Amino acid sequence: MALNETGVIAPPAGVTPDFAHPTRHLHTANRVVVIVGTTASAISLLVRIYSRLVVVKKWMLDDTVLVLSWMFAAITQSVLLYGYTHAGLGIHQWELTVEDYNKSLKVLMAGAVMYIPALGLSKIGLIILYYRLSDMQRSWRIILWSFTIFVISYMVILECLFLFGCNPIQKAWDVAIEGQCISRASIFLAGTCASIFIDIVLVIAPLPVVVGLNMAPKKRVGVACMFGLGGLSLVTSCMRLASVVPMLHTNDESYRLGAMVLWM
Repeated sequence: MALNETGVIAPPAGVTPDFAHPTRHLHTANRVVVIVGTTASAISLLVRIYSRLVVVKKWMLDDTVLVLSWMFAAITQSVLLYGYTHAGLGIHQWELTVEDYNKSLKVLMAGAVMYIPALGLSKIGLIILYYRLSDMQRSWRIILWSFTIFVISYMVILECLFLFGCNPIQKAWDVAIEGQCISRASIFLAGTCASIFIDIVLVIAPLPVVVGLNMAPKKRVGVACMFGLGGLSLVTSCMRLASVVPMLHTNDESYRLGAMVLWM
């Protein structure tokens, strides 16, 4: 049988691959999340832009950073949506031809490279907001600048691992090429753990600032709750971690990706 008529890996005993109608893991859920999430975030961003430009009439640096973050996120979701529909994400590797699997690797690479700045810039935008609301004590400025450097380093390192994690580089999207690659699951695991650490710090860090703000107790609680929304990012990071761990112990990566990218 020709190479493109067989799966990337052998199916389990007793399983007959169905290339015409393969099993799709969380296919509908992923598409719904992409469409609903992108639409909701776009509406929220437009409300923020209107508020800044028309109501407050004061555009800040964190607004620019968050717009850039949304743009990267929208590109990421568009790439993943294509991957669910046309590139085999969430499909067993024994039901993917080599050509289709290579296509899924390209989609995964593109999605990861776009997702990293989307995630990192959203965190930097929050740090800038903290910087503006703080009392500008020297120690607090040092902490925020140090953490900003940490987030930027996190972004650069992950980008390099995804872009240059294979030798030769083309091995990352072509399984027919001989070579070696750093485990993609390990990169996702390291990146997710770092993201969880950053999210925890960003949830806890503003508490001393909020306590020190000169405002009514009810308003202070409201501000604290607003910052607490950053905890939503922590929740998605934890869910992503739970979906990444099984990828460390499987050779059916494309299928497992269906669960992981649900939380990207």
